[in-house]
Amino acid sequence: MMVQDAIYTCRQVMSVDDANGQILANMADLSNGLAAMEMQNSCLKRELEMANRKKRRKATSQKLRTKENGEIILSVHYDDGEVEEKLFISNAKGNMQLYLLCPADCSIEGQLAVIMLEWGGDRIAVMCFLSRMRQGRYIYEQMRTARIFFNPEISNSLIYQLLADWFFQARDGAGKITSKILHGWRLDGRTAKFLDSSPLIGFPDILGELRLRSVNFERIELTAERKQEYFSELLQFKESDTRLMIFLAPFLGLLKSLVDYYMGGQTVYINLIAVSEMPISLISSWIQVVSRDILSDGGIEQRDKERKQWLEQLSDETLVLDVRGYAGESDYSRSKKQQFLAQCADMIKNQRYIPGTQKRISAALFSVSTVYQTGGAINIILPDHTEIDQEKHRAFMEDKALETVMTAVVDFVESNFTDVAQILRKSRSGEINQNIFSAVLEVLQMFFKKEGVDIMKILRVTDDFKSLFESAAASDDDVDIFIDIVRDEIHQYKALNRRYGEYEDDVIYYDSDYLYFPGCVLAAMFKNAHRGNQWKKTLVQLKEDGYLGTSSPGVLVKKLQVGGIRRDFYDVERTLFDFDGYANIVELAKEE
Repeated sequence: MMVQDAIYTCRQVMSVDDANGQILANMADLSNGLAAMEMQNSCLKRELEMANRKKRRKATSQKLRTKENGEIILSVHYDDGEVEEKLFISNAKGNMQLYLLCPADCSIEGQLAVIMLEWGGDRIAVMCFLSRMRQGRYIYEQMRTARIFFNPEISNSLIYQLLADWFFQARDGAGKITSKILHGWRLDGRTAKFLDSSPLIGFPDILGELRLRSVNFERIELTAERKQEYFSELLQFKESDTRLMIFLAPFLGLLKSLVDYYMGGQTVYINLIAVSEMPISLISSWIQVVSRDILSDGGIEQRDKERKQWLEQLSDETLVLDVRGYAGESDYSRSKKQQFLAQCADMIKNQRYIPGTQKRISAALFSVSTVYQTGGAINIILPDHTEIDQEKHRAFMEDKALETVMTAVVDFVESNFTDVAQILRKSRSGEINQNIFSAVLEVLQMFFKKEGVDIMKILRVTDDFKSLFESAAASDDDVDIFIDIVRDEIHQYKALNRRYGEYEDDVIYYDSDYLYFPGCVLAAMFKNAHRGNQWKKTLVQLKEDGYLGTSSPGVLVKKLQVGGIRRDFYDVERTLFDFDGYANIVELAKEE
């Protein structure tokens, strides 16, 4: 019993010690907890005091500034001496600089300004109307149009105020920039860059109010297949002179401002003579440079102000004017078209300014007519539209073959500008027209050589432009030659009265007043006489002299129904071929 009591007593003592230790530990924890609570309360008290102080404090200034790393921040200064900073623009860096924009290539109504942000080689230009920049909201909207994003933690009203304040501070020290606002070539010392569209293209409100054309040069990669489609389309032109001119045509426009700068302003006026009812869209598809998704209809603006704006906004492209007449057209309408063509030709030939401006026409001029044009025009006769293989043409258009070649030429000129400029510069003196064609052809030859192509061999043309510049209207001798060839060659062809005969190929039809020639018959006659396509040239003259009957004023052919089949014929008055003392022209034809 004594032993047990001792053990019990010992255990009791140890339990009391443990309990005391636990109590002490708990008291320590409580003390620490109370201290922590006191510290927390103290922190909360300080934070409350700070919050109340911030609530009572006032901002003395709010300014935009750019940090050394290029970030644009909002810096807010308070009356308690503290400064708070927030990122202002989240996706752009650099100093915000204000410039007044002076267009180098077009006159506009109103003053444009540019907000420029530039950092590390990146540049963002924000276009604005200067008169509206007093409103911070307008600046904000223009910057958002340029895809500049602001810190969402900053209220819009504060952003508007900050931008307006920035403008009023910046406007007095604004610099000036003279720059292109149209598409086309921009020269910068020894380099050149082609602008596919206006630098204002991203600001549709400005384009609309200034009534600037929304023009686009579409860049597409040149492939072997597209290159072949391009060559196939050009080879559809049987006459080498016509083929050469259609080849050069778009590039005469595309390189126009470079030619003007290095060659002192050169004349480019080409008159395309349509012998049949060739759609203007077909002609435009061969020569149009920009916005080729909508082909030119060759129309002419009716109001003088609209015509002036249209001409002033042309830049490194082709100007196509369709001055062909049409059935029922008034004499006044025909006269207006011819007058406008004459004005454009005069401005281009004599390097005159567009009336009321300090701007010259920056385009190669192409008229489409049925007569020979004077005034410095190079006259080219187009083939009959039935000679154009529509399947080949469809492939040419759908695969954008011309766009791909023009894209590659632009890239080539940009990369080899020193050599291109040298070619143009050395061609400055001499015969103006002939030199420009020779210079542009040399540039294209250099380009295709780099592509591994002998373009002159592929197209079967030469660099002899003599025949192009001697292509004046047919003379009396040419008409006499036409008469002699027809009288000499007609014995090889049958002549049938159109009222009683059935349709046959290679047959000449007649009535009491006219001979109706299929184009293939006249072509064969002149080929046999070694006169090539001279018959087309003479037909243009015969129409002007009143010897050629046509379906409408805008063509050289006439639709004629023979044996239930309607086809195109060249209708020449019989009196042209019949002379006293000579056999009747019909009697000279091949006997049936």
